Amino acid sequence: MVKFASRQNGGYEKVSGHLQLLAEEAPEAIGARWDEQDTIRKAQANVKDDFTVPFSLSGIPETENFVGRKEELAKIKKAFQGDGSQRAVVLLHGLGGIGKTQLAVTFVKEHRDIYSAIFWLNGKNEDTLKQSFAIMANRLYKEHPSSALLRTAAEAKDVDQIVIIIRQWLSAKENHRWMLVFDNIDNPKLPGNGDPQAYDVRSYFPEAYQGSILITTRSSRLKIGKVVSVRKLVDIRESIAILTSTSGRVNLDRGVHILVLVQGFYN
Repeated sequence: MVKFASRQNGGYEKVSGHLQLLAEEAPEAIGARWDEQDTIRKAQANVKDDFTVPFSLSGIPETENFVGRKEELAKIKKAFQGDGSQRAVVLLHGLGGIGKTQLAVTFVKEHRDIYSAIFWLNGKNEDTLKQSFAIMANRLYKEHPSSALLRTAAEAKDVDQIVIIIRQWLSAKENHRWMLVFDNIDNPKLPGNGDPQAYDVRSYFPEAYQGSILITTRSSRLKIGKVVSVRKLVDIRESIAILTSTSGRVNLDRGVHILVLVQGFYN
């Protein structure tokens, strides 16, 4: 336990300020949860079974206890507020290893009930992206074996033909509650980039202007949709959340000595 000699002590003012902020944010957090549930109910009421696919992130590396990034998550959520009838694109930009992929994973896990289907596409290069479309085709046909279109995609030998068919499925008039995640679009085809392996990810978007698309990239030059910069964590509360997650201890945010310790790293 940490005690202060008086209220005029510098440490007291900093710690009391953080504690007051946590208390003030509690009602807003509760209200946000109710709003989220209302959004989910409305979204699920307008989805046809023909276009639903169970949520799965099989094969996608996940951090066991991802914490923080509340500001970035809020920006992504705001950009995807529509019902998908008008296309929304969010691009997560940041240095390698900063946490873009895990931020995307966290977002889709938290909001998976809003979408009829979520597909993760490996955009490391054009070949891996096309292979992701082939995997997607098989998954779709498994869920909807009566669909002649999806059967054609699953049985196609030409991967380019598979991409065309899947883009067509994503463009169906009533199929707009899906989300595509294009991960690791780090070598975009842009003026000045002479790499023959570079490609334009937009050529893999469905033709119909609908749905939700989330992109992660290291390239600061790629500008598609709403750009959300992913930077080094600077929020004290997020640092406490990381300490809580890694240490396994609970209620660290109530410990005055922890607040003093973390505050010291930001001075």
